[in-house]
Amino acid sequence: MKRRHKGQGSIYKTGESWTVAISMGYDRQTGKRVRLKLTAPTKREAQSILKEKLREIRPAGKDTTVSEWLHHWYANCRSDKIRENTARSYKSTIGMIIAEMGSLPLARLTGDILQEHLKRMTATHYRKAELITTILKMALSRAVAENVIISNPASTLELPPKPKPREFVPPTESQYKALTDTATHLYCWSMIIHLEAVTGLRRSEILALEWQNLHTNEDGTGIIVIISTLIVGEAINSKRPIIKSGTKSQAGERSLPLPRYIMEMLEEHREKQRKLLGENSPLIFTTNEGKPINPDTFSSLYYRIRKKLGIKATFHQLRHDFASRMHESGLFSPKDIQNQLGHSSVKITLDRYTHIGEEAKQRVSNWLAEKKF
Repeated sequence: MKRRHKGQGSIYKTGESWTVAISMGYDRQTGKRVRLKLTAPTKREAQSILKEKLREIRPAGKDTTVSEWLHHWYANCRSDKIRENTARSYKSTIGMIIAEMGSLPLARLTGDILQEHLKRMTATHYRKAELITTILKMALSRAVAENVIISNPASTLELPPKPKPREFVPPTESQYKALTDTATHLYCWSMIIHLEAVTGLRRSEILALEWQNLHTNEDGTGIIVIISTLIVGEAINSKRPIIKSGTKSQAGERSLPLPRYIMEMLEEHREKQRKLLGENSPLIFTTNEGKPINPDTFSSLYYRIRKKLGIKATFHQLRHDFASRMHESGLFSPKDIQNQLGHSSVKITLDRYTHIGEEAKQRVSNWLAEKKF
């Protein structure tokens, strides 16, 4: 009997359903064939499953296309190692690459070809260029490791010039007050803005906060522990589920101090929540029905309100404002700001808030100018 090699599959009917059988090779110790079996209600769905699975596991050869390799790489090397939000970003970027050059054979790729495609895909979209370059370098590096190609043509990719950051216009005190005073359909709107102003939390972090993570000190001040995020998952039956996830990085897990007046406001908020919901909620912030707040819905609400009030800063830029206020106080180092914001490295803090790094350099320059060694 002819042996089926890894990546070969078949479809056959079993009762009222169809079975997809794929050879995964042979067990080295027993010599027995290892098979992957899946079922589908129709033959067409079975064929679709077979095609997708073969694309993921089949041995790559000289005719492997960019599309085939990216699907294989993502399914086998990345999909179980990244957060839900990152997965959505990866899939979107991979789709963009495939639409542009998916049919090209890997073996024909050169640095010049990739550079030309990168230029055409991104133009002035620097963030897109960063994501595409990162994915191509990782995926093609893996192709080299698996002896699919000899060298990585993406290693020489050059990003377009980084555009100047948009001018950041922080909210004024009166605008912050207008934000907190605005009536919305969310009973917790005002409290969210107040808490954001004293923590600089990410949207996903603030919406995931639970009462059990809030601790009161003897002097009435408090500590909030950040251990999770609330994100929007991939669509299931046209609906995107709200998912509780871990923090963006290990550095995202942190404890932040809260002033006494915020702790008092949170206690008032808790009573308001109990009366509205008729029970204790594990989440500090919920919809009026006691459900988790959809992060995308919250962003849309904030956008409409800030436009109405003439506020330039996005909700994420309130983090920028908080970092700037910490820096301008003269009391904190870039490392302190990094820890407050939950960045994985101080480099990210300095890259995002370049004025902090530039002012630090200027202080060193001034100091050196005044000294004679």
